[in-house]
Amino acid sequence: MNRTVALFALLIAFLSLSAQPFMFRHLEVADGLSNNSVYSIFKDRDGFMWFGTNSGLNRFDGYTFKIYRHLSGDSCSLPNNYVWGIMEEPDNYFWLKTGTGYARFDKAKDTFEPDLKGFMGKLGSKGMPECVYVDSSGYTWISVAGEGFYRYREGEETKFLSLYVCGLPDAGVTAIGECAGCVLLLYNSGKFVCVNRSEMTLKWVKDDIMDGRSLGAFSLFVDKEGCVWIYSSSGLWVYDTVADRWRTDLAAHWKGQNDIVHAVSQDEEGRIWVGKDYGGIDVFDKRTGGIVRVVNDAGAPRSLSHNTVYCLYADRNGLMWVGTYKKGVSCYGESMFKFNMHELGDITCIEQADEERLWLGTNDEGLLLWNIRTGETEKRYDFSVPVVALLKSGDGRLWIGTFNGGLYCLDKRSGLTGYTSGKDGLLGNSVWTLAETDGRLWIGYLDRGLQYWNLKDNTLETYEGISGFVASLSVSDDNTLAVGMPMEVALVDPSTLEKHTIPDGNTSGRQDVNQVYCDSRGLVWIAMREGLKMYDKKRHSVKDFTDITGNPGEIMAGVTEDHNHDMWISSTRRMIHLKVSKDSKGEYTFESHIYNDKDGLQNCDFNLRAIKTLDNGMVVAGGLYGLNVFDPDGIHYNKVLPKVMFSALYLFNKEIEAGKEYGGHVVLPEELNVLRKFELDYGQNIFTIELASDNFNLPEKTTYMYRLDGFNDEWLSLPPGMNRLTFTNLASGKYVLNVKAINSDGYEGTEVARLEIFVHPPFWMSWWAYICYVLIFVLALLLARRHLLRREREKFHIRQVEQEAAKNEEINQMKFRFFTNISHELRTPLTLIVAPLEELLAKEKDESRRSMLVLMYRNAQRLLVLVNQLLDFRKGEMSGHQLSLSENDVVPYIREVCNSFLLMADKKHIQFSFFSGMEHFPMAFDADKIGKVVMNLLSNAFKYTPDGGRVTVMLEHIESEPEMLEIKVSDTGIGIPDADKERIFDRFYQTDHKGMEETTGSGIGLSLVRDFVSLHDGTVEVFDNIGTGTVFVVHLPVRHVDVVAELPKPVVVRPEADGVPEQMVEQTDRDSFPLLLVVDDSEDFRQFMQHSLELQYRVEVASNGEEAWKKIQEKQPDLVISDVMMPVMDGNELCRLIKSDKRTSHIPVILLTARQAVESKVKGLETGADDYVTKPFNMIVLVLRIRKLIELSRYRQVTHATIDPTPSDIVITSLDEKLIEKAVKYVEDNISRSDLSVEELSRELGMSRVHLYKKLLQITGKTPIEFIRVIRQKRAAQLLRESQLHVSEVAYEVGFNSPRYFSRYFKDEFGVQPSVYQEKEGK
Repeated sequence: MNRTVALFALLIAFLSLSAQPFMFRHLEVADGLSNNSVYSIFKDRDGFMWFGTNSGLNRFDGYTFKIYRHLSGDSCSLPNNYVWGIMEEPDNYFWLKTGTGYARFDKAKDTFEPDLKGFMGKLGSKGMPECVYVDSSGYTWISVAGEGFYRYREGEETKFLSLYVCGLPDAGVTAIGECAGCVLLLYNSGKFVCVNRSEMTLKWVKDDIMDGRSLGAFSLFVDKEGCVWIYSSSGLWVYDTVADRWRTDLAAHWKGQNDIVHAVSQDEEGRIWVGKDYGGIDVFDKRTGGIVRVVNDAGAPRSLSHNTVYCLYADRNGLMWVGTYKKGVSCYGESMFKFNMHELGDITCIEQADEERLWLGTNDEGLLLWNIRTGETEKRYDFSVPVVALLKSGDGRLWIGTFNGGLYCLDKRSGLTGYTSGKDGLLGNSVWTLAETDGRLWIGYLDRGLQYWNLKDNTLETYEGISGFVASLSVSDDNTLAVGMPMEVALVDPSTLEKHTIPDGNTSGRQDVNQVYCDSRGLVWIAMREGLKMYDKKRHSVKDFTDITGNPGEIMAGVTEDHNHDMWISSTRRMIHLKVSKDSKGEYTFESHIYNDKDGLQNCDFNLRAIKTLDNGMVVAGGLYGLNVFDPDGIHYNKVLPKVMFSALYLFNKEIEAGKEYGGHVVLPEELNVLRKFELDYGQNIFTIELASDNFNLPEKTTYMYRLDGFNDEWLSLPPGMNRLTFTNLASGKYVLNVKAINSDGYEGTEVARLEIFVHPPFWMSWWAYICYVLIFVLALLLARRHLLRREREKFHIRQVEQEAAKNEEINQMKFRFFTNISHELRTPLTLIVAPLEELLAKEKDESRRSMLVLMYRNAQRLLVLVNQLLDFRKGEMSGHQLSLSENDVVPYIREVCNSFLLMADKKHIQFSFFSGMEHFPMAFDADKIGKVVMNLLSNAFKYTPDGGRVTVMLEHIESEPEMLEIKVSDTGIGIPDADKERIFDRFYQTDHKGMEETTGSGIGLSLVRDFVSLHDGTVEVFDNIGTGTVFVVHLPVRHVDVVAELPKPVVVRPEADGVPEQMVEQTDRDSFPLLLVVDDSEDFRQFMQHSLELQYRVEVASNGEEAWKKIQEKQPDLVISDVMMPVMDGNELCRLIKSDKRTSHIPVILLTARQAVESKVKGLETGADDYVTKPFNMIVLVLRIRKLIELSRYRQVTHATIDPTPSDIVITSLDEKLIEKAVKYVEDNISRSDLSVEELSRELGMSRVHLYKKLLQITGKTPIEFIRVIRQKRAAQLLRESQLHVSEVAYEVGFNSPRYFSRYFKDEFGVQPSVYQEKEGK
């Protein structure tokens, strides 16, 4: 007996040594698992995997983990993070065995029920479960200590079995199982009990493994043959329920072992897997008695992850799941990894040595003799060069081709012999490929052609038909040599040495052929850099497999044929299995499978020609990382049809949890895969659905196909490994998502998973919205009818307006023609007036008479100017103005036009300035029209600028695109209201200036300005001047022409009192004359009144009400004659002041005006005027009125004398002087800084840049930039006078960056160049 046991143990040991490899897929914390200690594994009815760890419960869908843990304060969370067992009821409830007892989990709602008192109370129990089991029929068996055994299923009556009544212990059940209609109970004492499942009666009791004491927790597993595997820390027992006996033969291997069995399971082939505490897994074949020991191998990444195995679980699809102590989960399936991997380095060529060993040529480790069975390298031959070709000749010698190292021969008798080109006759030292035919060794070189070695007589011959690079050699069954070259593939008959070129073998001159291979059918396979070709010698045809991998142009590294006559092609990180067969017509058909690193291949490129079929049918392929070895007959395909699951729903990339509100409503009342439908608001129509499959065999190669009914009718495919579907901006409506899957080996599932999706319409598409639309439509019809009626009325009104406008236009044209004719008629008499006046002025010597002639001449000229303007305007209206451009210097021309106003400026005491940023500026312009533009703008400025004001003309060159000339005319006059700025350039438009006569302008001048500027393609704009007044800005584009013309001389604009001397009258004779004050803004009128009244009265004059009021308080005139419309202060306001002041209220006032309306007379008399005279008037009548009013006033003064005390003057201190003083000081302190800016100055003065601009312009008449520049220039003048500094040094000293720039502005300020100024003024 002992001898038999010993022989059996030896047999088991031998079988364990000849173990086939088990390759596992691993899941650890790095992959998302909550903890690497896994105690329980379960696959639910939907297809999700569940893992219980010592840190929570994990749900795995093949791609991601969903983790459940205990949450403090959450009564619906996992009660304890230690999960020892998982079982599922048919109604989506789980039973979980945790560190604190059992709990229930509602999978649909994702909630836990840790307190089972309510549930147990419904069963009629007052206790808590000590052991729970769910059988294959859906019944839940619950053992309750002190009570007995409960059988429960939803919708049925609960059954109860009292163990105490049956004579059994009522506590201590540690495991429950089922077998052949029975339920098995296992106590912690070892007592083994069988209960009839349907009748709830005791069937039998076994006490064979009891030894009278508690043996701890027992577990059991029932295999497919009805054997019950019982295991604990004390050992392992097997009971055959069919034979009703203990199977010591099956348990013999584990007798006497010091290891502890933690788990037992059975795979789909019937093998028993036994997981141990430190010995890994024993895979036991019950038929042969053989055991394969599966353990962790540190050098094999696909071996078992850890040798301590806590649980084993075989799912319904044939995968074996292994829970380990420290390395998470390992998963094994026969079709998972099809290729074994041996990391041996960079393998370049392969040759078989014998049944168990291979010769391997490497790139950097020489020649290896490697044992296939043991995986060990038995011998190594070092070469200093890469080994690129191996061939075992018929005489048993091994021929070794190297790169740049010549040819070697390895013979058992003579050892290793080397041959080179220098001494042995080789064509070259880079032997790339080798082949043998009838005692000839064919040698293909990298760059020297082809030779053959006669092995019998050791002679070496060169084959002249082929030269250059020989990529590959292969010998067919009929002894034909196939030669692969860059330019062609040739077939050589070794007996006759004749060569035939394969048709279409030309590869465009590139080194495209990697390998040629002759198979058993006589087909020649050509692996190329850009695909695969096949040549049929019998039919002389070539078939091109350009898209065999799905990636056209992919490199094909090598080809071989297995014993089933199928082809295996290695490519870039892939292996292609090409099944070759013939159809009924005798045509070849091809079916391909493609494998990659997910199937166990090395994750790198395969080397050229490094693939070979061994004598035993195994295929070996070499690459950069080593060898892939596989048996084509041993490759298992995953034929399990996948079932699709809906794993998760994401809304805007946020996962939706069951039972929680999102956007005001619960999207998923239950778990998505259970509910299979959801509803979204219209604004939630961007969502992602995560898919999964119950087939966990390489899920990264699973392909999902989907169709969204209601959106499209075609099936679409996701890329392999992609499991997320994202939909964006789905229209409202009902959709059905249909999904099916294709597993890792291309088998398409027949079951289609359906998910209903309903996107609610937006509020504007709801039923009540459509009711509103109908109401709105009806209302729109009513409004449209009303609109049409109103439109017809408007059309009628427009026709009336158009007719009226046509009439007005006709009247206007008649007016234009009338004024034009009148203007033409006026020119002749004006000429007859002006010409004689000029002769009289030239001859007249009497100053008194000459002054009257000047007055007449000046007003005749004014009338002539008005007539000319009217004619210009009419010309523009009728035929348009014509532009006559000529090339001239615009700066001196405009300066001359400005100089014509100097006399007027001097007379009116107006500060008139001309500034130009350039001395000369040639450009093309119409001199006549530009002169009129400047004349009109200046006339307008002088007209509305009071005495003592300021008028400035500035020219700037704007270097923009396009280049522009800017003409800026600014004044400090009465300004233009904002409401009038938009119409100021309209014809005949005049603003209502307070204090100005309505007849002071025609409204044509600014209109002509705009027309003339527009002719030059320029613009003219009007702005408020800073402080007071107006700024007109003209922009003219700079252009050039070849025409040069003489510029016209501008007419000198003389002041209104030019040439009129003050008349000297003896004061002693006139002191008794009454004193009259004449107030009028017209100088001619003032001069006329003074000349007409001075014989009878003393006459004082004033140009406006403010000046008159000062003279009235000073001189106390006897009578005041005042015009009504005047600048600054009008006549009505002056009259009101005179009559409201007790000192002057006695002075009579006569108001003169051109207004004829009764309302104007009433307004004047209401202000206190003594008389109201309209222009024109009779001088004799006016003199009589003056005399009567003076006499009446004197009479009143005699009879009513009054005393009017006058208050003392109030002294007002100006803050402007302090501001200027502070600004000057800051500029002087920083005068040498060229970067001194207006922004910095404004900050120093505590005001904004705009406010500073307005203030400085108001006080000094200069912009901030000009203000800083003037101070710099004045300091520069001081330095030039008092120092010995050079001009450039002075320029830098006062903050100028460029001496040239400084010189230009200095000359503008002082009229001479700095150097000239220094010579004249310097010390």
